[in-house]
Amino acid sequence: MSSQFESLKTSLEQAIEMAKGDKSIGLVRAVTRKKIEVEPLQDFSSEDIKSLRVEHGLTQKSFALCMGVTPQTVEGWERGSNKPSGSATRLLQMYDSDPDIFITHGIAKEA
Repeated sequence: MSSQFESLKTSLEQAIEMAKGDKSIGLVRAVTRKKIEVEPLQDFSSEDIKSLRVEHGLTQKSFALCMGVTPQTVEGWERGSNKPSGSATRLLQMYDSDPDIFITHGIAKEA
C-alpha cells in the first residue's frame, strides 16, 4: 500500500474514533463559553447622531471614515431619511460612551 493511502486510512480511522467520542485522538481544542448579558441597542435619532458628531468636532466626512460608511450615509442618518444598521448603531453606542474609541483602536489619529 502507498504511504498516501496509509495516511488517508489513518486519518479516517481517527475521524471515526473522534465521532465515537474518543476526544484524545488528533488535535482537540477545549472551548470555554462565557455567559454574558448584552445591552439592547440604543435608539439614536437623527438629532442624536448629529449632536454626537458635532460635539466631538468631526465633519460628516471624517465621522463617516471612522464609522466605515460614506458621507452620504451619515448625511442620511442626520437628515432622518436613513437609520443606522445594527452594527453601526452598536458602534455609535460605543462612540457615545468612549469618544476616543477611534483613536484608541488605531482607526484614527489626532492631526
